[in-house]
Amino acid sequence: MRANAKTGFSLISIILSIVVMSFALMTLSILLFPRIQDSAQIIQSAKAAELGAAIMDEITGRSYDENSGPNGGLPECNRPRSFP
Repeated sequence: MRANAKTGFSLISIILSIVVMSFALMTLSILLFPRIQDSAQIIQSAKAAELGAAIMDEITGRSYDENSGPNGGLPECNRPRSFP
């Protein structure tokens, strides 16, 4: 056996492997970034739909005149109207 045998990696091979891995990670991040934006847009549109539904529930829950029932919305059919 040789006593002076070199084992391990050289500095050039380590630098090359770092460069290759950085290009691979950069490519991966470029491919995944548009998907992240799309998922954020889906979340925002779901929140907007929930907010719109909450506002519509609030609007339909209010009475709009004296003939509206206690539940709001449409006038009651069986309630007699008072004429002056």
